[in-house]
Amino acid sequence: MVLLALETLDIPAQECLVVGDTVYDIEMGRQANTDTCGVTYGNNSADELRRFEPTFLIDSFPHVITAHLVLENGIFSCGILHTEVG
Repeated sequence: MVLLALETLDIPAQECLVVGDTVYDIEMGRQANTDTCGVTYGNNSADELRRFEPTFLIDSFPHVITAHLVLENGIFSCGILHTEVG
């Protein structure tokens, strides 16, 4: 699905952030070589999402904007949990 969206919209993977609440969303983004953002207020717990090593793991939807700023500008905010990509 992500690969189709990237191709259809002609967007490079490095300019995409896949946001999701399941481990399947994180894996889908990783397989497409995009950054990923797991949200802990959905289907899977923070621990379950963390095992799939999302680029970001957030507890509140507004932090998606912060994740975008981090990727665009290298800014880091304490309101967002950042995990290292394998």
